[in-house]
Amino acid sequence: MLQMFDFSPALVDITVGAAENIYAVINHSGVQILIFLAGLQAISTSIYESARIEGCSGWECFWKITFPLISPLIFVNIIYSVVDSFTGGGNQVMNSITSAMKMGRYGTASAMAWVYFLVAAVFLLVIGFVASRFVFYQNRE
Repeated sequence: MLQMFDFSPALVDITVGAAENIYAVINHSGVQILIFLAGLQAISTSIYESARIEGCSGWECFWKITFPLISPLIFVNIIYSVVDSFTGGGNQVMNSITSAMKMGRYGTASAMAWVYFLVAAVFLLVIGFVASRFVFYQNRE
């Protein structure tokens, strides 16, 4: 249908691919959405009220109050999403480990699982180290 408007085939493919993946993205984002909702509800409204009295705009409230206070939750969601991507059902490595176990090659499956675990752990450590530098930790002094 988009081709009757004389769009390039590459643009049509990108648009159709994005539209087809909307359900998958929403289907895999439930836990992250709940974490964000809980974090947003935990921010006290008195902070926003005092910021409004001081003359902050909505944009300033977001960048100075909301974003720093939910940055630990963004960190948790990043780690959760990475772990979920490493253990998801569509992951080819997990499927090959499972198929090796079904064929009775437990030694091969165990070796593959340990190597995969080490790769995932290194990947998580690197992402955790980089992402934790951008997290606001509130001092309770």
